[in-house]
Amino acid sequence: MSKKSIAFLMALIMVVSVFAPQLSVNAAGTSINVQFNNGNTPTSSNTIYAKFKVENLGSTAINLADLKLRYYYTADADKPQSFWCDYAGMMNGSNYVGVTDKVTGTFVKMSSAVASADTYFEVGFISGAGSLPAGGSIEIQTRVARNDWTNYDQSNDYSYKASGTYVDWNQVSAYYCGQLVFGLGSVDPPIQAPLISQTTFSYSQGQVANDLTVLLTPNGNIFRGISGLTQGTDYTVSGNIVTILKSYLNRLTTGTKVLTFDFSVPNNPTLTLVSYINKYFKMSIGTAEGKVGDTVTVPITFKDVDNINGVGLCDLNIGYDSSLLEAIAVTAGAIVPNQEVNFLSRIKSTSGEISLLYLDNTIGKELINTDGIFATLTFKLKNVTKDTITPIVFKSGDIIGDGNFTKLPWVNKSNGSVTIRAIIPTISSIMNIITLGNAVDLPITISPNGNTFRGITGLVPGTDYTVSGNTVTILKSYLNTLTSGTKTLTFDFGIVSNPVFTFNVNIYNRVFKVSIGTATVKVGDTVTVSISFENVDVVNNVGTCSFSISYDTSLLEVTTVTAGAIVPNSEDNFASNINTTGGAIGFIFLDNTIGSESIKTDGVFANITFKLKSTTTGIITPIAFKTGDAFYDEYFNKIAAVIKTIGSITIN
Repeated sequence: MSKKSIAFLMALIMVVSVFAPQLSVNAAGTSINVQFNNGNTPTSSNTIYAKFKVENLGSTAINLADLKLRYYYTADADKPQSFWCDYAGMMNGSNYVGVTDKVTGTFVKMSSAVASADTYFEVGFISGAGSLPAGGSIEIQTRVARNDWTNYDQSNDYSYKASGTYVDWNQVSAYYCGQLVFGLGSVDPPIQAPLISQTTFSYSQGQVANDLTVLLTPNGNIFRGISGLTQGTDYTVSGNIVTILKSYLNRLTTGTKVLTFDFSVPNNPTLTLVSYINKYFKMSIGTAEGKVGDTVTVPITFKDVDNINGVGLCDLNIGYDSSLLEAIAVTAGAIVPNQEVNFLSRIKSTSGEISLLYLDNTIGKELINTDGIFATLTFKLKNVTKDTITPIVFKSGDIIGDGNFTKLPWVNKSNGSVTIRAIIPTISSIMNIITLGNAVDLPITISPNGNTFRGITGLVPGTDYTVSGNTVTILKSYLNTLTSGTKTLTFDFGIVSNPVFTFNVNIYNRVFKVSIGTATVKVGDTVTVSISFENVDVVNNVGTCSFSISYDTSLLEVTTVTAGAIVPNSEDNFASNINTTGGAIGFIFLDNTIGSESIKTDGVFANITFKLKSTTTGIITPIAFKTGDAFYDEYFNKIAAVIKTIGSITIN
């Protein structure tokens, strides 16, 4: 270790020790809720299919590597067992984060077995799995089975519950940093300590706009009031909800006030109120833009440093997507005094993190006293197939010390991003079917993405097509010379993989159509979306078809898929498959009689019932066709021309 690193470490230990009591309070105040869903409810089963949903009810992020979930059961036989994680994912702000490959499973034989449990399996996460933000939730779907696939008797298992939907279930347990934070813990335990949903609350003195709501989890204890406060004047109680009135909060002076929630137990939960003068210190990550292969710089800026009498300590972790960005350098900004001694950085490319540490080693003489750039991050942009915006974010667990080396209770942080411009040209058109001998001009939009359009292979500019800006128009005079069937046009940009436009010349004025419907739904509702066939007679009926559609699994849950009225003998001829991980539904129709039970009328082919998962409103989420479909007539000839219309669900 270098002398500089050793000096940093010693000084950091000295300064952080001042913060230690406050940090331990934050860890002890972790508040979560766990819901359980049994994916395999029969009491006799060769698989324990345990699905968990963990919600962070607290005000700070939870490090997943410190979280453990336990499922208690009787092993029934001394045989080797295996653990699998089929899926694990969460929302971090507006970004979906998949962590399936970061889940671990461990079998533990209990030292003191009871009638309903002699074993538990513990679900955990490896280092680098990230964190669950305040208010966020993560879903983990697991399976356990014996290696010889013999059946378990689940009827005598402590954590077993025959519920095919997520429900609160305190007979599974959650531990954070080794402490029980949800559930009854080990089997037949004593009464659990009471919990409150929030352990810290920081606000600007005299400027609280709303009452503060705190959710109680008594765990069998009785709430007797808040020590030193008057019910009805300072706070109100309704069931397990305590509301601390804004009139009380706005009366407090600046500083720290600890409220004790009295349950008449040795360790009553506490809520720490921090009231401060409205002078924010701000940190912001900048934005940058470039093409694939470019190198860009992203600044991290400090503002309103004078409000906190300078910065004496700054310990930050910045997160980025290492699959899109390569971090190649970190440099200290101009506002950092004596950079060689006071500033240290580290790039962790495997986990996509950059650590930044500033410490005034003189403890007072080399503070950051001016606004400006604290550090500059340099990234090289990796390859993308379309324009992509990737976030650069502040991760949880940062420490900011003011000029007196006192940890700031509140910092206004703004995340940044890098926009990567794809260099692959694309083409698009609202029409890909024309009528034989009765065509109209066909406009096609090109997106060169830095490339140069050179023409359409085999066609003559001005005669067969025209170019105006980024619009290429295929002239009807050329289109009306074509025969029926599928045609392709190659748009030449002088690259290896030039985009190709495929269209159909149809001999009918009417065309076979497949349409996904639309719907508007309220938060928490279910809604049915139909897939319809139109102009079936034009293509000599439908003898078989195979296609898939996509949907957003973070917003929608598929509950049922049923055949429509136009499908004859649906029990034999119709099948569907729901892929919840990939967000896809596959459909297959096959006239098993090979001629007598084809689809011969227009109407509804299938109905899909969705349940809304998100609580976000004002979203229109598409229900779209995936590639690779195939439609055949009743003579099992492929239908060349199919117009497909995507649908959507609007969340009001």
